[in-house]
Amino acid sequence: NMSLSQFIIYNFSESPDFIFRYLLYLGASLGIRVHIIFFLVTFITIYLVMRVYEDFLNQLKYNKKYILLLILIFILSFSYQDIISGFRYALGASLTFYGIYFGLIRKQSIKAIIFISLGVFTHFSVLLFALLYFIYPLVNRIPILITKIFLILSFLFILILHVTFIHFIDL
Repeated sequence: NMSLSQFIIYNFSESPDFIFRYLLYLGASLGIRVHIIFFLVTFITIYLVMRVYEDFLNQLKYNKKYILLLILIFILSFSYQDIISGFRYALGASLTFYGIYFGLIRKQSIKAIIFISLGVFTHFSVLLFALLYFIYPLVNRIPILITKIFLILSFLFILILHVTFIHFIDL
């Protein structure tokens, strides 16, 4: 029952991720059932990820030994529970993923920034992935050996915290 200006003011005061809510508002204003909006969001989410995989398959020229691997990666890359119950996050993550693909693989920075921004404004928690995209040029200059060392150290810290937490619970 809100006007568009009331809706925008409410959403900006509530949280920075407003695109999904705006789609729901637009659907309600146009008399579109919420199930159709959910279907469209799920379709867009899957479509964006499939477009990236299709482009990779085209670059591989459909080499048969990679197709099975890519199909397996594709199937395992979705959390189907998130697609069904976490529409907003799945849409935000797929928009961000699509933007990162445009930026890093296709070298189209403007499209990358647009899709990443849409992803962040859909679900604010994908901001971490957006930040990773923007610091990638700095991280890419670090030698691979140092990167591997940091990765191993991060796993060790996780292991230490896990063992400490289990020991604390046993006390």
